[in-house]
Amino acid sequence: MPIVTATYERRTFRVQAIRVTKENMRELAEWCGGDLARTLDENERDYISVTVGHVNGRPRLARAYAGNWVTRLTEGNNFRVYKDKSFVEAFRAILDDTEKYAKVHQLVRAAMREQDAATYHGESSNTGNTAEVITTKILELF
Repeated sequence: MPIVTATYERRTFRVQAIRVTKENMRELAEWCGGDLARTLDENERDYISVTVGHVNGRPRLARAYAGNWVTRLTEGNNFRVYKDKSFVEAFRAILDDTEKYAKVHQLVRAAMREQDAATYHGESSNTGNTAEVITTKILELF
């Protein structure tokens, strides 16, 4: 099964990122130049040993377990491993123009349906903040 990267950004830089799953570990290890391994404790968890830098000329390794994220700077082969919570807090997905259009279209249609239903039921005064909510969601895409 081929892996597919998505582009994410973190305030000042962009990365390619893939979430580790049991199913994609082998392909992901090839992508990042890592090695598959298993813990020696009673849990015997599989992980990818990823080189995330060098200290005194020796590789610094990090373990990427299922549920973690492996990122690569778009300008090279500089990899990092993040736990899911840290990744979600630090990065946001970069949508291409087609994805942005689809998301904006979905938000506008939802707002129009809400307004239509309110008007039909004579409750259009209850939709006062719909435009602000939808505008905020659209701006989050850009």
